Amino acid sequence: MGNAKKLIAGYDIILEVYRGTPPTGEGGYIDTSWEPVAFVQGNSTSHGRPVFTLGEMGSSAVFTGMQDGTKSMSLSRIITKEDNILKALYAHLIESSYSIGNSSPTDVSESLTGTIDDAGSKDFIGGSGVTLYSVEAAGDTPSSGDLIGMAQSISVNTSKRIDQIPEMGTNEKYLVVDRGNKSMSISRILTEDMNLLKALYSKSSDSTGINGLMWKDLDNEVFKTPIALKMVIKNNDGTVPTEIGLGGVLISGISEDSKEGAKGVVESVSLTWAKTVSTLTSANVIIDLDDPVFNNEIDVRLSYYGNDNDTDSATRDLKAQVILKGMLISNATIQFTAGSYLSVDSCTLRWTKTEEQDV
Repeated sequence: MGNAKKLIAGYDIILEVYRGTPPTGEGGYIDTSWEPVAFVQGNSTSHGRPVFTLGEMGSSAVFTGMQDGTKSMSLSRIITKEDNILKALYAHLIESSYSIGNSSPTDVSESLTGTIDDAGSKDFIGGSGVTLYSVEAAGDTPSSGDLIGMAQSISVNTSKRIDQIPEMGTNEKYLVVDRGNKSMSISRILTEDMNLLKALYSKSSDSTGINGLMWKDLDNEVFKTPIALKMVIKNNDGTVPTEIGLGGVLISGISEDSKEGAKGVVESVSLTWAKTVSTLTSANVIIDLDDPVFNNEIDVRLSYYGNDNDTDSATRDLKAQVILKGMLISNATIQFTAGSYLSVDSCTLRWTKTEEQDV
């Protein structure tokens, strides 16, 4: 037993965002400008590159070659009443009055929860805090729209293409960002008064031409006209609401699943929208990577602490720190589910340079 390996566990790794102005070149970071991100559920990093072999005519020689690789991180986190993962990573660039709430932790025994102390269900956002309305315009208030009830889940995805561009004559690499895409999937229990497609188009001026319960054919002229939706997101005690308008909504797919003996029929809709109407500075949940703020690169640090199996966590020593520089988010997903008191969102990030810090 005395030769057992000392392992580094998930709770020994702290992820921090640099809230100051990133230095040029290596070094120059101010340690107190690093801030931990609380409620992280998991992160994974990868770095891959093409490696190939080439032969030579006239001989049996074989050579190995390679090209520049790409670096990426996948990150998942619980949505709190204060922020989701996009807001947590970019808060210092979104809020002009932002100030660092936590000093960089000296050991893993320090709390990362910031202003959320002894967190309970009231400090998070669950399925019961998310409602969706059909409205005439994305900027309309929810009270002017029709509530889309009996929703079982809402999944939101925002993504944008990021290309890594090298520079001839140097080893420099740059990330180039393209326009983003936005999509949503909704599942709902079928009710006697309307199905999901009819509920989504209840405020459309063209919908008066369709009668009946079952609206199923997307080839109808009605569904070639974009509509607007409104999402209202609250934490579990009903405070801190975020209202997000979706404009230019078009349905891309519909499906229905009914089974013998089941008490309810589940229907699903996939949609895409063009414009998001929301105030980033006051919103606790952000769902659109197309906002210009997300074209700014950020730096993230991973701090690794040794797990020496002592009962006193304060004796654990900092073993290594790695800075992932020039990060941009390429994809983010949020899943809200009925009956759940917690919601987890995830994102994928790309970065160009890695710097190891002395500890």
